[in-house]
Amino acid sequence: MAGKMGFLKTRKRKVLFALFVVVILVVGILGASRTKLLTSGTDLKVVGYDEKAAMADMNALTGMGPRPAGSDAEMQGAQYIASVFEAAGLETTIWTYDMKAFSVDEARVSLVKYGPLMKKPMVSSSGYIKDYTHIQDFVLMGFSGTYHGGEGPLAYRNDLAMLAVGNGSADNPQWASCQGYAAFVTQENGTPPAGSLMRTAMSKGCAAVVLHNTMYASTLGYIPIYKGIYFEKNETDPTIPIFMTSKAMGDELKAGISTSKLRLHIVVTVQVKPVPVVEGILNGTGNPNEWVAIGAHMDTVYNGPGADDNTAGTVAVTGLARAMAKERPKRAIRFLAFGAEELGLKGAAAYLESQPSNVKDFCKLLFNLDMPNIDLERGNTGNIVSNSNWTVGNLDMARDKLNKMEDRYQKYDLTIAYVVHTGGSDNVVFDYAGIPAGYADGSGSLEYHTFKDDTSRINIESIGLEARIVGSAALAVANK
Repeated sequence: MAGKMGFLKTRKRKVLFALFVVVILVVGILGASRTKLLTSGTDLKVVGYDEKAAMADMNALTGMGPRPAGSDAEMQGAQYIASVFEAAGLETTIWTYDMKAFSVDEARVSLVKYGPLMKKPMVSSSGYIKDYTHIQDFVLMGFSGTYHGGEGPLAYRNDLAMLAVGNGSADNPQWASCQGYAAFVTQENGTPPAGSLMRTAMSKGCAAVVLHNTMYASTLGYIPIYKGIYFEKNETDPTIPIFMTSKAMGDELKAGISTSKLRLHIVVTVQVKPVPVVEGILNGTGNPNEWVAIGAHMDTVYNGPGADDNTAGTVAVTGLARAMAKERPKRAIRFLAFGAEELGLKGAAAYLESQPSNVKDFCKLLFNLDMPNIDLERGNTGNIVSNSNWTVGNLDMARDKLNKMEDRYQKYDLTIAYVVHTGGSDNVVFDYAGIPAGYADGSGSLEYHTFKDDTSRINIESIGLEARIVGSAALAVANK
């Protein structure tokens, strides 16, 4: 396997990881007490960033299509990132970790009109069946179950009647009558997470769950958005399908609850797959066993190319690898691209678990970039936070230096702050292991977890700005 895959080295192991993430950001800039801890002063070095090369990375990675965890496309992305690291002169490895992942093999949904008493379809009626388009009209939730609808003239025998259960709250009395039905949930404030809905539906004997999007991506026409389902390791995997519809599709389904049924052909395969983590190491000159890390997750959801989430973070890391490869830091710097973040931070967790048990004695900082893109048509803000007071000071200085060096950066309003615990992404794994951590994001994305998350909203200048701030602060820690 290693021979066929170039940089690939396998570290196959079952990942037994239960991460309890209850993250509350407590943001407070610690004024004078913080400035006493700053030791870099005006000596802080600002690193570079090649925007043209980074945009080429962006186009190459998004051109591979969606890169969900465990997929061939995710591994192809890992190979590309590894080639960038190796070309920069880093010691490059693709580690793989075996973990449960899912793939959507088939997804067809149709609305079938029925005759009196809902016994048989109205096959003599023009347009009695309406087919919907996977990805654009509906999206499966992560680890959705399978449902094999019928084929041919007797297909109707497996059609599902729908039952409205309001916003899906567990105390809705309609759940009690849902056995054998497709539960129709109106997605609104107060709707439980997808995993909670699935648990309720399975416990009541429902045959499927339909989520009608009435709140997400309103300016994009309420297109469907992917949500993950996270079950505990000892729980039964979902056995019934669950999917979100666009508002338009959901409106049609809702109008047909009393006159129509659903015809579903949904096949989801769940199996253990190798998930990659790409590592590029710039060796240290003084404390070779100590290291700082700059990382991002390289996987995407299955229903879109993931330009903002999180190819933006990935190209921040590849760009910094190119820019910093000629540095000679005292501590090693590891450039990391994690797989399986969208499955619940599992790639980062597996990587950290594979390190020595006293890893916190050696890893002095992990800085993670997730969606560090600022879409100036929708705002000019971003956030860079850390639970390391000293690092926050260096982030401040890097931002201020860059604003003075290059006027083009002054249009961005970046909040840099100290937090007790960093939230949001793979940094959480390191944070809760007692390792200093940081997190950088951008202005957010209306296209998040949809098929529209493409390069049309990418602002590579903003990604470069956040990358340079993070890289400069990380370099200061590496030289401390």
